[in-house]
This record gives sequence, C-alpha cells and structure tokens, in this order.
Amino acid sequence: VAFVHSTLGLHLDYLLPFAAISELGKQGDDIDNQSELAHRIMLTNVVRLIGEIKAYKAHKHIVTRPTQVILPPSFNHGRMGSDGLYGEFQRALQSLFDRIHSEGNDYVSIMGVTIG
Repeated sequence: VAFVHSTLGLHLDYLLPFAAISELGKQGDDIDNQSELAHRIMLTNVVRLIGEIKAYKAHKHIVTRPTQVILPPSFNHGRMGSDGLYGEFQRALQSLFDRIHSEGNDYVSIMGVTIG
C-alpha cells in the first residue's frame, strides 16, 4: 500500500483480492497447516490489506477517493463439505461487509460479486 501510494504516486482505486489455495478433499479431521495458510490468505491478510488502505488514506486525508474493494462471496458455506476451512472463510467474509459499513469507513467501499 505504501509503495503504490508513496513510491509510485498512485492511488488504489480498486482492490480485487481473489486468492485461494485448494483444500479439496479436506474434512474437519484433516485441517492442517495448509488449511491455516489458506484461511490466512483468503481472510486475515485481506482484512489487513483493507486496514492498511484505510490507515494510509486516513493519514493523508484522502476522503474523496474511496478504494472500491470487490470481494468473492460464494453460496458455499460448508454445504459442499470436504473443502477445509472454505465455508468458515465465506461466513467470515460476509461479516467483513458489515464491519466496513459499521466502522464508518469513508476510505473503503466494499461490494461482493457472487461466484459459483
């Protein structure tokens, strides 16, 4: 975030964090380090990235150009099974929509594009 804004002199107008690690075939008793890594990539680091964008724009008082974050919600909230922590990720992703709005974030706008 700092590199894009400071070094390149650009603003992040859009963020499309579509990253995933396959966990096909992993059930509840198979959750391992790869499952944790996948969850961190798909959720934790996305939340951190959005937070960095918000913090930078707040520090620079950039309130007229909110970054549009486009997230990939899915209908799969554990219904398919054997996909590691993907269902948990999708449930948490939905709460991120509420978080962005409830925190009165003028620096980030969020929307979902349903996949699947």
